[in-house]
Amino acid sequence: MVRKPPSGGFFLCGICVLLAFVGPVRYTYSMKRLSLLVLLAIIPALLFCQDSGYTTITPAEAHAMLEKGEPLLLDVRTPGEYALQHVPGSVLIPLNQLPSRLEEIDDYKNRDVLVLCRSGNRSRAASQILVDAGFTNVYNIDRGIIGWTLDGFPVTYGE
Repeated sequence: MVRKPPSGGFFLCGICVLLAFVGPVRYTYSMKRLSLLVLLAIIPALLFCQDSGYTTITPAEAHAMLEKGEPLLLDVRTPGEYALQHVPGSVLIPLNQLPSRLEEIDDYKNRDVLVLCRSGNRSRAASQILVDAGFTNVYNIDRGIIGWTLDGFPVTYGE
């Protein structure tokens, strides 16, 4: 199942309508306090709901994409983690080296790039780096190599 973070535009529009509707009403002290609490609760949601530019997919969806085409499977773990276990055909560029090594994968700017780490955290950060660098088809593999192996997909052990 493809999951994209929702855009914050819908929420912002709803708030504008709400404020326009209740704007002329005279506020009591408790209404002002309640309004402030509601706004404080909504602001983090608006920040969280910004469109990231990449799509999070399951290991099964990633495996299907690998079987159908030739996407880049980018592993952003450390060399030590990669040496212990990795997906066959993956390319290792550790997260801390990714910004300085983007030119190595520049051919994939407009092609599918699947990003994998151990559990999905570093791959989210790497996916955002790729999007910010102009990569257009970036897919974060949910649950990383942990999910990949738990779902029964092939891995290579050792170098």
